[in-house]
Amino acid sequence: MTTCSTCKKDVWGQHKCHQQWLVWNPDQSETVEDAKPIYAMDALSAAEDWAEQDDNNSADYCIAKGQPATVCVQRVPDGPVEKFRVSGEYQAAYMAEPIEVSRPV
Repeated sequence: MTTCSTCKKDVWGQHKCHQQWLVWNPDQSETVEDAKPIYAMDALSAAEDWAEQDDNNSADYCIAKGQPATVCVQRVPDGPVEKFRVSGEYQAAYMAEPIEVSRPV
């Protein structure tokens, strides 16, 4: 497995990057000049990828904690601007680790 130098996705073998989109959050006073480039199949996927990355880059995980955000998504180079409300949720994860091993009785 390698990481694509363009889209930064982990890939196996031959790879073609998805379309590039610009995504920004106007609720945070961002404009297209502040947009984050996202490689995704479509505008909806770009909005969702942005939400995941934004939460991962924050210690607060506001979106996953139930605070939705509004994002603008524009296909590069000159597509129409589409608005999305992104939201998320936490998924529980359970782990076990051995603490004692005993011989059969």
